[in-house]
Amino acid sequence: MDARGRRIETSRTLGNLCLIIGFGTAAVIGLASVASVAPYLFAILFVMTGLGLRIEAIVLDAGKSS
Repeated sequence: MDARGRRIETSRTLGNLCLIIGFGTAAVIGLASVASVAPYLFAILFVMTGLGLRIEAIVLDAGKSS
């Protein structure tokens, strides 16, 4: 696998990990009925980072095949 392929796989893997952590954090916060907004901001940060990394992997993969 070349360097670009490794970067795509790394972005995809880290994106998935961030999405899992973000949605998991939001679920735990929802079950615990926390009244503070700060934990939700933390979860949103992870979800947005995960989405950004997944979009980066898609763009890199699209550029690789053309």
